[in-house]
Amino acid sequence: GDDPLRRELEDKVKLLPGNIAVNFVGRLPNKEVYELYESICPDLFINVSSSEGVPVSIMEAMSYGIPVLATDVGGNDEIVYEDNGLLTSSNIEAGQLTMKLNSFIKSYESINLSAGAYSMWYNHYRGSNNYYNFCLGLKAI
Repeated sequence: GDDPLRRELEDKVKLLPGNIAVNFVGRLPNKEVYELYESICPDLFINVSSSEGVPVSIMEAMSYGIPVLATDVGGNDEIVYEDNGLLTSSNIEAGQLTMKLNSFIKSYESINLSAGAYSMWYNHYRGSNNYYNFCLGLKAI
């Protein structure tokens, strides 16, 4: 998105080693988010917010088979499991996040995590399935 701290983040990114690329895309319409996922095929979706419901952004990433690293806040623990990503403490520090990312890169179980991410979305958050089940529930009333 376009947060008030964006300029500060952009300045910090300039200090990263040359082998790390960061692209701030800003706020995007959903269609462009999906196009971005298709074109760059991310290895990991990171959400380190301090509060959440069950984030649609995580569901969208999982629909593309993208594993997730998220803070254990709100409903994140309802969607992120060891077979589709990593949960971390809600008050994670930068150094701890670096260690989590290094652990992810070293073990790189992303093929399994990717399948787990897609499976979570397909079985629990896919719109067509949810609409159908919702209608069945209404019919039963």
